[in-house]
Amino acid sequence: MPRIILLVLFLFGIYYLYQRWQLSRNYSVAGEEESRYPLASIIHDVSRPQTGEIYKKQSGGFEIDLSLLSQIDLRNTFLLDQGYKGDATSWDGVMYGALRLADPAIVFQCKRIEESDSLLYWSESRQTLESIGRLAYEIMLNETAFLESIQAAEFDDKMV
Repeated sequence: MPRIILLVLFLFGIYYLYQRWQLSRNYSVAGEEESRYPLASIIHDVSRPQTGEIYKKQSGGFEIDLSLLSQIDLRNTFLLDQGYKGDATSWDGVMYGALRLADPAIVFQCKRIEESDSLLYWSESRQTLESIGRLAYEIMLNETAFLESIQAAEFDDKMV
């Protein structure tokens, strides 16, 4: 009996790794130096517009307010129809997925400031927050990027 349990756990682990590999293959972009991050060009292109106000904090670092995202009725309706809350926590999941698709390292360079209905991020680097602002702007306009961000966040159980 214990051998069967070990075999099942082993097979589950193989299946999990296969699913992660499939997800990374689905997001590969041809011609972008074989990048596995399809939104990477957006965050690094400083000529692209961005959304959100960036503030310098007296305590150090910078803060960006992306609460504008939660005011997009069409996107919120979609989130609610899919069973998500449609508030800042849902949008935090969408942004997590977008960051994961753009440059997973940025996820560790910023943190979400937990406040009522605001979507605020803090970072020591203004450039990091500018990249997040460009990504947020793309998600507002590009439905494909929006849906792929949700899918990536769902994969890591970050959608609420």
